[in-house]
Amino acid sequence: MRTAIWFGLLLATCRPQPQAAPGTARQPAEKPLLRMEETKRSLLPSDARRATIRRITDGDTVETQTGEKIRYIGIDTPEREDSFYREATEFNRALIEGKEVFLEHDVEPTDTHGRTLAYVWTREGEREILVNAELVRAGLAKVYTHPPNVRHTETFQACQQEARREMRGMWKNYVLGGEEYYVATQKGRAYHRPSCKDISKAKDFRKFKDQGEALDIGLSPCRNCKP
Repeated sequence: MRTAIWFGLLLATCRPQPQAAPGTARQPAEKPLLRMEETKRSLLPSDARRATIRRITDGDTVETQTGEKIRYIGIDTPEREDSFYREATEFNRALIEGKEVFLEHDVEPTDTHGRTLAYVWTREGEREILVNAELVRAGLAKVYTHPPNVRHTETFQACQQEARREMRGMWKNYVLGGEEYYVATQKGRAYHRPSCKDISKAKDFRKFKDQGEALDIGLSPCRNCKP
């Protein structure tokens, strides 16, 4: 039931929100006026290829009817032993299991495990839904930026900021503090506690006052020190 409620509420693609100038009241957004000949622009890239999803492995991995294994680009969902693993998996299942999807690729075609890397799109009526983004927006996935595959990074970051702000899913009781500060190496994709053994030999760090700062630029929490 919870998955169904989230699914009904969250069918939208996040967009980075412009910031109002200091001291300026936020005005309601105006709806664009469309001429009769104008039509809604599709978000789907023209080269996206069709596939049908046979099986949901977990929140960010699926398998098509042809046996192709797909790993979602730009996000990371909880592992089997983690909280919200089941919710992420079921949310993914509700979105696309047994359905036709559209696979959009980025720079790298596969990961080190031979899985196809893709942004996965589906349709609900006239809506075009980027599944990767919906999982983040529901608070069931974190942004996992892995250059050079960064086409939708800003969208994912906006979705994560929204999920944190609304305290959805894993963010409901998430503690952003706990350490005086957090660090990441200059080229690292994860942030760490200062005492983490993974960075004991590193010298040049980026420093964050709390986890929120690191999360908002697309870094993921270290899986060893688990900040």
